[in-house]
Amino acid sequence: IIELTIPNEQFEKDLLKNLASTECLVLDYAVLLNLAKMNLLGHLARLKKKFYIAESLFNKAQNELLMFEQEDLRRVWNFLRSSKEIEIAEESKTEFENDSILEIFGKWGVDSINLAKQKNAIFVTDDLRFMQLLSIEAIKVCNSPIILKFMLEKKWIDEKIYSTSIGDLAERFYTFLCF
Repeated sequence: IIELTIPNEQFEKDLLKNLASTECLVLDYAVLLNLAKMNLLGHLARLKKKFYIAESLFNKAQNELLMFEQEDLRRVWNFLRSSKEIEIAEESKTEFENDSILEIFGKWGVDSINLAKQKNAIFVTDDLRFMQLLSIEAIKVCNSPIILKFMLEKKWIDEKIYSTSIGDLAERFYTFLCF
């Protein structure tokens, strides 16, 4: 089994606690693409949580698929359109005081942050720096490696799928994976 390295043990415990304690999650684009690459989007329903994405993220995925046909993106698109667990939230009218946030994360990122605040949801992102920003904004976070670990513990996936999925993340140059 390929293991992953989380920055520290308390960080991992906090993320697992966040996942276990919430009824709703806001998913970011990278997590959707990562889970699509692992072919695990359909397993999200087993978490029995409500999932939200910002309408601007839905539109971004749609526009990118129109420009470039790609298998993982097609899986994300099909999942977002057909999943009963995903709610596409209307675009937010709330703005950040600092315009650089919009420049860095784009409209979908800002809308997703606002959505997590409005729904008191856990924000699922695989970007460690984004997690740090969300913590400053008092938004609790989780990531796809924690979801994978949770799925493994529940025996929804086996060790082979878990290891292959960690390998998929490693292909995307995640620094928290040890080899």
